Amino acid sequence: MTTRSLPLGSLCIRRVLVCCLATAVLTLPGCSGETEPDVATLFERAQILIERDRPREAIKTLTAALELAPGDPQLLTERGIAYERAGNTPAAVADYTAAIETEAPYAAPLNNRAAISGREGDYESALADLDRSLAIDPRQPLAYQNRALAKLDLGRPEEAIADLEAVERLQPPKAVTAYRMGLAVQQMGDVPGSEPHFRRATQRDPNLADGHRGLIAVLLELGRP
Repeated sequence: MTTRSLPLGSLCIRRVLVCCLATAVLTLPGCSGETEPDVATLFERAQILIERDRPREAIKTLTAALELAPGDPQLLTERGIAYERAGNTPAAVADYTAAIETEAPYAAPLNNRAAISGREGDYESALADLDRSLAIDPRQPLAYQNRALAKLDLGRPEEAIADLEAVERLQPPKAVTAYRMGLAVQQMGDVPGSEPHFRRATQRDPNLADGHRGLIAVLLELGRP
């Protein structure tokens, strides 16, 4: 899942013959007579374009914003999101990586690059990015969920359980968390112990098909109806 950037604050960009007064860019006498959009305006416009499924226009808008604020990690992350929506994964990874390399205390590009690594089966890289993300902000239930998945794929169920327990502490109970807890317990070889977790998943969300499949498989293995 892609993490959205945080809203940009008011940015004041120094440009020839243009000055910033509070958050408004004003045209000085002798300029072209037109006020060009500032970075915050371009950022907000790009977010709206992404929400309206117009990622290519958003990319152009964010590229213009980056000309005013080169290397800004939020702009790079948002353009990475736009590239993902446009189907250009390599460009998205490049922008997320550029944002990460600024070393700003900003978790979003780490989460987004981790999600791509996970989809591509590179669970070690996903895990490394999620570790860094949670070091920046330890109150991210989605990052814990994704790290638990990476650990399950790497055969580390005990560590996955610890992450899923963190999810339960940080947000209201969800069916998918109980389901993944069942998977982790099952991976540890405790098939009977996984049953209550799968059952809890079906109780939390009767429409979660994975929860029902997990519960049925366990009951069949235990020889119970």
